[in-house]
Amino acid sequence: MEFINYTPFPHRIFPSDTPADQPMAVIVLRGTFRIVAGAPLRPVPEQAPVALWDVFRGERRASSVLATADAAPFKPRTDIHLIAIAHAPGGKPAAAWPVRIRVGSCKKDLLGRGPHELVYARLFGWTKTKPRPCREVALSYENAFGGSFVIGGEPAAVEENPAGTGWIPRTAPKDEPIRSPQVLALDEPEHVPGRRYLPQGCGPMSPRWAAQWRCNGTLEKPSEEIGYRRTHQPGDEMFYNSAHPDLVYNGHLKRVEEIGFVSLSAQAPVIRTSVRVDVAAADPDAHRVSLVWRGRPPWPERVRRLELRMRELERAGWSKVTYG
Repeated sequence: MEFINYTPFPHRIFPSDTPADQPMAVIVLRGTFRIVAGAPLRPVPEQAPVALWDVFRGERRASSVLATADAAPFKPRTDIHLIAIAHAPGGKPAAAWPVRIRVGSCKKDLLGRGPHELVYARLFGWTKTKPRPCREVALSYENAFGGSFVIGGEPAAVEENPAGTGWIPRTAPKDEPIRSPQVLALDEPEHVPGRRYLPQGCGPMSPRWAAQWRCNGTLEKPSEEIGYRRTHQPGDEMFYNSAHPDLVYNGHLKRVEEIGFVSLSAQAPVIRTSVRVDVAAADPDAHRVSLVWRGRPPWPERVRRLELRMRELERAGWSKVTYG
């Protein structure tokens, strides 16, 4: 089969299966763009390749995910990923400040706080110190509620976010302070030591975390990351969405370049199918946005030529990008 990519973006094409176990193709494009406030997104000269594996902040599977693999066969909704640092207003140290995220109709309001700890005293039990003013807070799941311990030689963790902090199991060691979460929902009540809360963040979530399983309705956890290989079809395709539940877009983003492909077969007519944006990952400090398009054309037994074309680029895309 001859494959021609007429777009400026890197691509991958790989086989998968439909829910009815019929073979199909999956085409993935990844575009990297520069953020210029108030201006349309424009492609950068050196495009990042399609990602084949998850990228972690630290130790693999023990830390949160920086970027997810692009090899999912389908995403019914667009994932909004934001790898960002919350900066205090005016660059002046503050104990806490609001952080607002808006992508089309998708909204999320967070609260960034300065560092503070949970400390134990025999008379008072666990209490919180006051947040110390700071200039910035990483909006990572390491700074959100969660945590993990080894108790009695056995690992124990908050399944929704084992990379986080602030969880106090009954048998937690009392001789060391525990970092209190610095990233919360803006309308979240004050945390009470010892209680459990849902983690808040805006980056991609590990497919092993319980919050994603509940959001996506899946029943079986994979043993490995999706990776670049033939993937199974779970009962609910929301399995493949990796954003925080509040940042899974209701549908697919539309104000982006529309891309389609044409499959030319000796036995079949021309087949045209839209390729939708199903991942939008932004890094405001790096002034970069990555968009991932994905399509699922039929996979005839005898395909001679497959072309990937862009219908419209000029004046397309987000007309304004703001953050703060």
